Amino acid sequence: MLLFYSCSDRTGGCTDPIATNYESFSDFDDGSCLYIVGCTDPLAINYDPDATLEEVNECVYSSEMLWYLSESSYDYMFVNNIAEFEIWESTPSLLIDYQGSLFYSIGYFENPPNDCSSQAGVVSITLQWTGNYDNNSLYFSWDIVDQFTGISHFNDDHILNPNECIIVPVNGSLLKKGPEKEKREKPAI
Repeated sequence: MLLFYSCSDRTGGCTDPIATNYESFSDFDDGSCLYIVGCTDPLAINYDPDATLEEVNECVYSSEMLWYLSESSYDYMFVNNIAEFEIWESTPSLLIDYQGSLFYSIGYFENPPNDCSSQAGVVSITLQWTGNYDNNSLYFSWDIVDQFTGISHFNDDHILNPNECIIVPVNGSLLKKGPEKEKREKPAI
């Protein structure tokens, strides 16, 4: 028995295994593939388990940060006559967005808070950003500024990963001294 094969006997269809209409028996891709566009990262808020194709910045991520006064920062505020520390999202040269305030009058925490939930004496924020399965972190920088003078006493940054809770003690030993301090201009509100 002879078996003849010709080009006309080829079967077109979708040859991409991630497509919803993948056809394993197809000999060539005829452009008919269909995809469900959505976020494919299970760490994202908008994860779609049915999604087969993810576009750029399709996923939405979230993390929380919490700042609190330690005893040493409380003492620092007393010695420097500071009633309120404002926390600002920042760049190396600009204050961008006010996040909340820590007040001397409320006091300090002897032990760190257990989680990022909002409570008296802390600043707790939820950050959201977009990204993709292979690029899902956020660089976040902040300054701690004296409310009245606008002087930055502390600044730092973190790389945030999805669903994290970052607890930041405002530690007096890290606060800037003398010439290290710099005045930061607040944006017009």
